[in-house]
Amino acid sequence: MTDSSTTSLFANTLVAIDDSAVSLGAIEAVIPSVKAASGKMIVVFVRHRPIMFDTIGVDSSDAYEIVEESLTARETDAERDATALLTGQGIPSTFVVRDGDPAHEILAVAKDHGATIVALGSPRHSVVGSILGASVSDHLLHHLELPLLVIRPDA
Repeated sequence: MTDSSTTSLFANTLVAIDDSAVSLGAIEAVIPSVKAASGKMIVVFVRHRPIMFDTIGVDSSDAYEIVEESLTARETDAERDATALLTGQGIPSTFVVRDGDPAHEILAVAKDHGATIVALGSPRHSVVGSILGASVSDHLLHHLELPLLVIRPDA
């Protein structure tokens, strides 16, 4: 059994990504800390369907297929890009894909995989953007029982 007081914060780092440069920047940002801790990384991608598919009962199989193809393409791109960033870094990593609400699925993966910290890239929001919708990072800040590292893009 490992003494938690000697476990590095970055021993088991979860990085949540989508297919954006901002989210992939989170992987790049934590690589040095994970390497210094001889840690491992869990990269999670959440396939999030538009709310309309859950609320209005879309019957069009064509529309559903288009959304599924888009999600599959985004997932493939995210895994390819994450793998490219981690190749040659000497960091053991796992790529996890979940379906559902991103914030809830990130919380579940962190718990399931025993994460020691959660990191994610988050774009800067305008005041109006912050008022209109809560972001994944906001939800995690209030519900995660681990340290949360939110990486903002350079100005």
